[in-house]
Amino acid sequence: MKLFHLTFLILLMPLSTKAQTSPTQDMQYDPENALYWKISNDSENLYIKLYKDEYAQKIRQPGGVWFFFNPKGERDTVAVPTLQFPIFKDSMNLDTMAVYHFKDIPNGELPKYNSYGVLTEGRLEEKKGTSTWSKDHLIYSASITVPLQYIQSSGTKLTIQILLKGRRIVPLPPGAVSPILISTVMGSQEVKDMLYATDIWTHCWIDYEISM
Repeated sequence: MKLFHLTFLILLMPLSTKAQTSPTQDMQYDPENALYWKISNDSENLYIKLYKDEYAQKIRQPGGVWFFFNPKGERDTVAVPTLQFPIFKDSMNLDTMAVYHFKDIPNGELPKYNSYGVLTEGRLEEKKGTSTWSKDHLIYSASITVPLQYIQSSGTKLTIQILLKGRRIVPLPPGAVSPILISTVMGSQEVKDMLYATDIWTHCWIDYEISM
């Protein structure tokens, strides 16, 4: 019986290990924003997945998270289809997004489920046993679906910028050193690191080829 019991456990071990997949599997890491992303598409939609477990406190700040879609494949954010999610009013709002310059969609806020098929889903979770200031205090995950008809031109190239503004609605003035709104003189290094990480604008560019 003991031999059978041991053999049974050994057979089960690989199955248990296999079931524990990483939340960042098949995702790309962006060191500038300190987040993982994955972008894919089918014949109708573009799909974006995000996962951030480093200074995810930045997600719930007033500046929000912005996505710029340049249908010409250029690294330019002027007057291109733009999506903000989550948005911030009195607090972070995961039930609403804002869109601008989308074809056939008025500029402004949309609920996360809407008739246009632009869908957003986000979750911000606290990691137990961590302090408010710690790097791994929060974990953010999100998925976004954007119908290609609103953001695609005749070509297959699409350049995407993911911008995290943190606490700032506008960028730091030239020559300013972050953080400039909150004194960190008496704070620990952990506090200083978190305040800096959530105070500055960070972004990444993604050159994506739409699969036809």
